[in-house]
Amino acid sequence: MKYVVNAAPQIQDVISSQGSDGKVTTTFNVIDLDTSTGRTANTVLGGFQYCTANCTNPGSETWVNATSLTYKDSINNILGNNILTVQELTLTSYTVIWDSKSDYDEQYNGSFKVRILANDSEDANNIGYGISNAFEFDTKDPINLSFTIDHTKSTNNLTLVAPSDDLPYQVAYSNYSDFRDAVFEDYPVDNKKTYPAIIDNDPATVYVRARDVKGNYMDATATTPASPSSVVYYDTSNDVSGEYREFIAWDVISAGQSGAGFGSYEIYRAERLESDQNATLNYLGVESIPDPNTNFYNDFNLDTNKHYYYKILTTDSAGNLSKYSSAVDDNPNGQGGSDQTPPTISNVRSTSINTTSATILWDTDEPANSSVGYSSQVDCDDAPGNLCPYLPERGIAAMVEKYTEGDPSKPGHSITLTGLIPGTTYNIRVKSYDVVGNLGQNDKDNNGASAIENFTFNTLPGPAISGVTIPNVSNTQATINWKTTTDSSSFVVYSTDISNGNLVNPKEFGTPELVGNPTSGEYYHSQTITTYNDLPLVPNETYYFYVKSIDGDGNEAVDNNGGSFYELTTTEDNKKPEIALIEIPVISNEGGVITWTTDEPATSKVSYGTTEGGPYPDHQEVVTFNRGHYIILSGLAADEDYYFKVESMDINGNVNDDTAEYNFKTTKNIEFDHPPLSKIENMDVTAENTRDTNAIITFTTDQPALCYAETDAVIVGSATTVTSFENGYTEDKNYNTSHSILVSSLTPESKYLYDVSCHDNILTVGMEDESDKFDKFENWIYSEIGDFETTKQRFALDELDINSPVINNVKVASTTGESATITWNTDEVGSSSVGYGITATNENGANDQIVNENKEKFATSHLVTLSGLIPSTKYLFRVSSTDKSGNIGFSAESSFTTASPSSLSSIKAESLNLGEAQITWNTSSETSSIVEYGLTTSYGEKKESNTLTKEHSISLSNLNQGVTYHFRVKGQDKDKKLYSSSDQTFEPKSPAQVSNININDITEHEATISFNTNIPTTATVIYTNISDPADNGSQADNEMATKHSIQIKNLTQGATFKIQIQARDEQGTESQTDAKDLTTGKDENPPKIDMVKTDLALAQNDKVQAIISWNTDEQSTTSVLYKEGRNAEAKEINISEALSTNHVAVITSFKPGTVYYFNTKSVDASGNEAKSTDYALLTPRRKENIIQIIIGNFTDIFGWAKF
Repeated sequence: MKYVVNAAPQIQDVISSQGSDGKVTTTFNVIDLDTSTGRTANTVLGGFQYCTANCTNPGSETWVNATSLTYKDSINNILGNNILTVQELTLTSYTVIWDSKSDYDEQYNGSFKVRILANDSEDANNIGYGISNAFEFDTKDPINLSFTIDHTKSTNNLTLVAPSDDLPYQVAYSNYSDFRDAVFEDYPVDNKKTYPAIIDNDPATVYVRARDVKGNYMDATATTPASPSSVVYYDTSNDVSGEYREFIAWDVISAGQSGAGFGSYEIYRAERLESDQNATLNYLGVESIPDPNTNFYNDFNLDTNKHYYYKILTTDSAGNLSKYSSAVDDNPNGQGGSDQTPPTISNVRSTSINTTSATILWDTDEPANSSVGYSSQVDCDDAPGNLCPYLPERGIAAMVEKYTEGDPSKPGHSITLTGLIPGTTYNIRVKSYDVVGNLGQNDKDNNGASAIENFTFNTLPGPAISGVTIPNVSNTQATINWKTTTDSSSFVVYSTDISNGNLVNPKEFGTPELVGNPTSGEYYHSQTITTYNDLPLVPNETYYFYVKSIDGDGNEAVDNNGGSFYELTTTEDNKKPEIALIEIPVISNEGGVITWTTDEPATSKVSYGTTEGGPYPDHQEVVTFNRGHYIILSGLAADEDYYFKVESMDINGNVNDDTAEYNFKTTKNIEFDHPPLSKIENMDVTAENTRDTNAIITFTTDQPALCYAETDAVIVGSATTVTSFENGYTEDKNYNTSHSILVSSLTPESKYLYDVSCHDNILTVGMEDESDKFDKFENWIYSEIGDFETTKQRFALDELDINSPVINNVKVASTTGESATITWNTDEVGSSSVGYGITATNENGANDQIVNENKEKFATSHLVTLSGLIPSTKYLFRVSSTDKSGNIGFSAESSFTTASPSSLSSIKAESLNLGEAQITWNTSSETSSIVEYGLTTSYGEKKESNTLTKEHSISLSNLNQGVTYHFRVKGQDKDKKLYSSSDQTFEPKSPAQVSNININDITEHEATISFNTNIPTTATVIYTNISDPADNGSQADNEMATKHSIQIKNLTQGATFKIQIQARDEQGTESQTDAKDLTTGKDENPPKIDMVKTDLALAQNDKVQAIISWNTDEQSTTSVLYKEGRNAEAKEINISEALSTNHVAVITSFKPGTVYYFNTKSVDASGNEAKSTDYALLTPRRKENIIQIIIGNFTDIFGWAKF
């Protein structure tokens, strides 16, 4: 026994506080009263711990070791380590600075404490502690800071939402994300801030930071949308009809200029009397337009005596407002006239033709919208009369006119057709309506100013690309997936900028190899981009891209999202994963399982060792990204304390390694895990075990033990003691509860006294290496004294052999996970048999067949191998030998435990492709690789590799979908030891399952399809008109999700559509599910006509101009039915097929001075026709000169003048 006398170091005057930089500064004094005689004279090791629980309950605190520490001496010199100089009679002062946010982030405690340690490295009483004062501690960042920008104002242009925090805070504002020019100030009490630094910026970006008194901060940013540019006006008034109006247009705001996402265009108008040019203008909002492509506004019912001013701003989805546009103004004075001339279309051409897309361009002579109808040549040939249906039709409402090179505000008309078939001829019809609804259209049969051949194009042969998705985006990389109809290569072309419809300085990344391995006739592509211009991708940066695939014949296909390019924005994730629920659900004598969760996918790492507070020299790591984590620690020592910390890193490299230290203790080995040895029982020397010169002492113990016997002859004056040892005693092997000790060299027909001494396998702490067993082993017990008498001397030649073989030296020579070898000796030749089992020795039997088959082969040295055993299992056994006379000798019952199944770890089954799985695991030593698998625990299938390795991987194929497979992994090492895991399960990958399908919000032309998938997928809804299969389409949602809602539009009314749902997972595996049919509503109500007005005028050429106007309650066509007089035949003038709610018909064919009867007529999009009631009008008479007036008067008076 070793005794240590030592005085622990003393820590005094511990004072702590947290500064405005978040760091905790602690001062303390240390003294060690016997340091000069210590192991490390005049030095101690400093330590620093912080309280995480029960901090206000002295003695019950939970302390955790800090790691981010800086020590300083009394004159403020920085120490390079934690070795502190101390004295015996004088206190020495130190300061330690703790970077608390690195170790213990997102915490607040109003009564926080820390503890200083000093360790003099002696064997006992080596650590002294000192606890600080309680102080306020905060590493929690403020939360919920946000703001919006109103760029129309020069004061109070920022509106803030106050953040939440435990402590007072200030705010700073900057145009830079690093706040290089920022000055912190008090938060505004009215949540308003005047920030003049954005006045000249369009768009404007502002950064705001809230920082509390402990240095914790949160940043927020906002960017305004761009203000509308190139604002123009057109006077579209009709002075004849007295309708005065203005048409305002501007450039479309692109997605990249829309701030947080397009919100609306807001139209503001001011007015004054035309005669009052000095009037003060007061702008009021008159219209809000939620569609970014509706870049125009019609202002009706104006007053020609007034002057009107217009300006526009843009809002985004977060509530930010752009600057106002420049103002335009005009007096609606009727110069617009009655425009019935359609736009003139010219310069029609097809560009950017690909395998599945083409862009159609044209110009008009006045602002007009854009649409293109298209049909394949096959559809045209199959149509009645070979007339192309020019369906479907695609268009945009934006008003544009002629393309002007170098002027981005004059892009001309452009429509990109997508979803085309490779290698196919298409015919097109282009259409443009001007601001008053006049339609201009051209096709190959009415080509106008463009060449006929310009209305036909051929898509390129090659792959058809579809399903472009971005399943994974991080700070510095992004994965892009797509599929093609033919085997082809995979490339992504990308850039950070777009100029004039092209990528600026594009970079191409990909592989020229064909992807192969089609699934359901489709080929899946995936590329992960990580760099741009040879540098890593930049966090929070938008990248624009298109994908490209080239087939084996060199045909190239490109999908650039209809010319708009796809885009992705890298994340700006600087937040480390949050670790929670750290548990140790499994502990064994040689390992343990550590589990925890994180709030985002992350890697798993456990660093561990046997020293409290570290270091942690060993670690286990899993580098796949998961939210649920487990690490198996194996090969640990039994009955040992282990200390560990867990660590997780997300895909952006943010590492959380500042968890508290945890600990567990491995269980004892099976053979040591028992109560102390306390009993020796059933001690006897039976007659059958007694011979003339030897005897066997048998007995049992209540715990596995090793024993020896001391035997003395009962002879007066004799002092001779014979010591006999149990088999394995000197080697510390073969601990058993059933014992037999052979005592030899005895005298026949003599009486002997004996006793037994035993010890179990529990070692004395601190004496493990002692050679003296009485010191080395803790638990010894001793029997009472017994006696026996030897038999008379045997004469084998003249006596019948009635004695059984004497069995001794029984040993368990070796064990593996599934076998054991038993050896023993007998005093005469005999057979070799072993009975064994888990609960009794008669459950199973084994023997040496070579020895047992013939008495002439009987032996005195025996060996029997037991096979087919269960790993890590205790077995009971008893050996027996039969001599040539048939006498049977039995040993005492003994036991052994088979080897552990192996230090298997990280067993993982992963199924990424249909019908396939990859089984991986690690072993601590090199073994072969075997996987047994099947639909039950009987397995039935096996795949293996004889290569010895520590890292194992076996691929399984031809697996069934929708079932659970059982498997276990096995291996055999170079010593032929066979190891095995427990039963595991996995489910092979199956296509995504679609459920809970609902069809809601059904109207005449729209419906919403909602549904769930069991795993995250993208989704596409495909719809086909059952009566007209050519009437079909699809709508995709490219966001990976489990809940989906997709709105389909432009459906034919009153039609029944077949609905199919395609779901595609991250690996590109698709499933298709039929939903119930969808029947759209049907409009059977005709438009309602009201507000019918007429205006009549006689032009200078004596032609009558009649203007008939009316309103309808829904979009419909414009026609007039009229007849001259009541009984004449009615005629119809089709004014416009364009659908509108405001209708104007200008008729110049009426005769002067004539009564006409008319009806207005409007037909809605569903074909429902409405006619007004009958109206009558009298056209003006011709003007008469003075001679005609005089003669007319004579005629009225005298009745004789005729003309």
